Amino acid sequence: MLESIREGVGYVRREPVLRWVVLLAIATALFTRPYIQLLPAEAQFLRVGAVELSYLLAASGAGALAGALITASLGGWERRGALLIGAAFGHGLLLVLFGTQQSLLGAMIFVGLTSFAVMVFLGMANTLMQTRTPDHLRGRAMSVHTMVFIGFMPLGQMLLGALGTLIGINDAFVVGGSIVLAVALYAAARVPALRGALAEHPAGAIARSG
Repeated sequence: MLESIREGVGYVRREPVLRWVVLLAIATALFTRPYIQLLPAEAQFLRVGAVELSYLLAASGAGALAGALITASLGGWERRGALLIGAAFGHGLLLVLFGTQQSLLGAMIFVGLTSFAVMVFLGMANTLMQTRTPDHLRGRAMSVHTMVFIGFMPLGQMLLGALGTLIGINDAFVVGGSIVLAVALYAAARVPALRGALAEHPAGAIARSG
């Protein structure tokens, strides 16, 4: 089992596209995606009650549904890596804008747009992980992605929640979104392999993996 884990992690670490998919997933899990669990704190900031919180959650759900439908329609889109970076940049920027809202309507609009971009990001990350991994390593590579997807979210909730306690929840959203923005910009400028990645097995991947 340990050898299988090492082999899967090693392949993800060596393959630059998958490595950056995982790094972006870690950054978003820590600094942006926990906004859903922190919406009650946002409702408290806006001085609204349970009904208005349900509006925020409904707006987030509507945005996520729209993002899932759009992602499903992008089967012919070739440059999945560029779209992944764009979605990471987009939901970081939208979370920053969400953190600047002072009204319920503005918060509903931007939480919906943030959820839309998050769903596109998650769809592209999942596609790249599955299609760019050799068949015999796909389960191991996807387990790394799942560990990041599930395991880092509670830590991110703690980080953003603790930061929100110190500086205010909206300012915490601005900080988290800015960090993901910076990581996405770095990936766009310095990681051409991800920027040009297609949703297919890279040439020689199976040979390199043994």
